[in-house]
Amino acid sequence: MTLERKFFLKGMSGIPLECIYTQQRVAEGDLSLDHFLPRSFVGHDRIWNLVPVARSVNSAKGARLPKQTYLESLVLVHHSIINGVLPSARNTEKTFLDQYCTDLRLPAGELSNIRVLRDAYIGVMLPMMAIAQRMGFPTDWP
Repeated sequence: MTLERKFFLKGMSGIPLECIYTQQRVAEGDLSLDHFLPRSFVGHDRIWNLVPVARSVNSAKGARLPKQTYLESLVLVHHSIINGVLPSARNTEKTFLDQYCTDLRLPAGELSNIRVLRDAYIGVMLPMMAIAQRMGFPTDWP
């Protein structure tokens, strides 16, 4: 099991995993982590860009950009994960929490603040989505 997968499962412990694209429950055995912004665009597996989905949904999405309306669901999932991990974070988990702070330019003390997290995601994701679209990545999935 990958460290990212363990991070998501710990953060969502006690909360049903739900696909942000289909709103269907995702069984732990069918869990795949989708790159919200395609990996072929961003070139990394940073935790803040990953979202739990069913394997079939991840395959169907491929290197497409999701509709901007899914950004709010992405924020809500990560808010839940952060708050599920933060109280008892260990070294690897702290590394992932640091990725939110560094990449989304979030103060560590504001990680659990939904408003600050949402603003950070909007400030980073919308310009990146616009760049990816100009580069020719297909948009408005699904």
